[in-house]
Amino acid sequence: WQNNDFNVARSDTDTYSGLAFCEIRILDDTVESLAWTPILCNTDYLIDTTTSECITEGLDICEVQIRSTDNALPVAWVSIDNIRTFSIDMTPPLVDAGLDVLTNSMISQNATATDLFPGSGIASYSWTQELGLGIITFGTPNTEDTTISADTDGVYTLRLTAIDNAGNSAFDEIIFE
Repeated sequence: WQNNDFNVARSDTDTYSGLAFCEIRILDDTVESLAWTPILCNTDYLIDTTTSECITEGLDICEVQIRSTDNALPVAWVSIDNIRTFSIDMTPPLVDAGLDVLTNSMISQNATATDLFPGSGIASYSWTQELGLGIITFGTPNTEDTTISADTDGVYTLRLTAIDNAGNSAFDEIIFE
């Protein structure tokens, strides 16, 4: 999964006559977003996920085709030697830490985090104490749902952060008192 611009590493070789030139073509959700374009052989190519080549989000949605032509004349040999697909996910997950809680005892907090691209999914959860004078204890701070208790009565701000497999993150906060 890609969530930002990324390089496509490549290596072009021809041991007999040498390379005349190399080209790249990009399909964004099966639509040509970059026609066959000459590029330097044996160099990485930067895919722009925000403005041009691959802006459609989804599983295996961006296809990069690379070909090279050798120096053999009168008939040069053309090879599409590399076709790769990439999944694009630039949308952060939806996070709901649950309802604010008014209690002075341990509670079980039911939260939800959803990734809009199920193929990406949620990679990690993290409960943290953002504000409050005492110490909050989370039963399982790296899961979606957890138990919460405080060592001192007071008002606390607690945060649930979710990160999807593409690296996008989002959070929601609750008041615990």
